[in-house]
Amino acid sequence: MFKALIGPVGFDVTLKNIISPSEVLSLADCIARGFKVFDQMSPNGCSKVYTVEVPFTDRVVGQGVSLTLNVGNEMHFLFNFVS
Repeated sequence: MFKALIGPVGFDVTLKNIISPSEVLSLADCIARGFKVFDQMSPNGCSKVYTVEVPFTDRVVGQGVSLTLNVGNEMHFLFNFVS
């Protein structure tokens, strides 16, 4: 499994989708493809960390992956991971 940790981010930040060079995957699409997506809240409830696990056999591995995090309806953050 390819594993990425994102955070800590604010408690109000949500992971909306995962983007590869060839497609945009919603969280439901990711789960259907065997990705594992977890968020873990900090003990004080002020922040959280996302863990995304992608099988090495999936076609997005090796292409580069972007994760889009949305904060409310106002801000979008894009993280790029390239192997």
